[in-house]
Amino acid sequence: MISSLEAMVKKKVSEGYDAFSMSVERHIAKEMQEMRGMVNKELEKSSAKDNIVSVEQKVMKLVETVEKQRADSHDLRDCVQDAVRDKLQEDQQEMDDIRKRSTNIIIHGLREVPDGDNESRKKSEEDQLQDLLHIMNCDDLSIQGMVRFGVYQDSQDKPRPLKVDLASEQQREQAITNAKNLRGNMAFGQVFIQRDLTIKQREKRRQLVQQLKQRKANGETDLIIIQDKIVVRRKKGMTA
Repeated sequence: MISSLEAMVKKKVSEGYDAFSMSVERHIAKEMQEMRGMVNKELEKSSAKDNIVSVEQKVMKLVETVEKQRADSHDLRDCVQDAVRDKLQEDQQEMDDIRKRSTNIIIHGLREVPDGDNESRKKSEEDQLQDLLHIMNCDDLSIQGMVRFGVYQDSQDKPRPLKVDLASEQQREQAITNAKNLRGNMAFGQVFIQRDLTIKQREKRRQLVQQLKQRKANGETDLIIIQDKIVVRRKKGMTA
């Protein structure tokens, strides 16, 4: 996919460069024709020698200018191609990162077990996660792996986020949808679940949250973020 896009972009850049080169060549031909006319006229004058030198200097200056324009246009084309290639590679890396995270959820606020060795703590967290999924009506989800972010410290004032890898993207969306069942629960009411976002996605989300807060401060109501957009919450009973 990337190689085909690069080929298409290079073709467009090359076509633009060729058009520019043809324009320059036509300009050169016109200037050279005018210079030849000037030379012929000067040869008819008594001071032709001095005037010929002057015309030759003008021609040389014109040639130097054209050559510089050609070099600059080559540099510009190379610069554009490099920028496009870098952007395509960056986009491909972002797509790969999104794909790697597509089955993950991040759980915030899930209590950590402070006592015991690593194995006993891991078993306790697995049991706690099973209880969480049961309350969410997600007993059928298949957990492929789980890990806490960062290093555990006795002095920490809140639990570290927990990344959970599920069996499929469909299971991830099921967990996100059913997270609403945790509201008001005595044990897990403070738990918050979200998708595993890339750095770019988190930055975009942060900007959307700021915009949402600003719009609410300006008096707008019933606003929520859905699919990277701020929309008005649909009233119950409303149809599309």
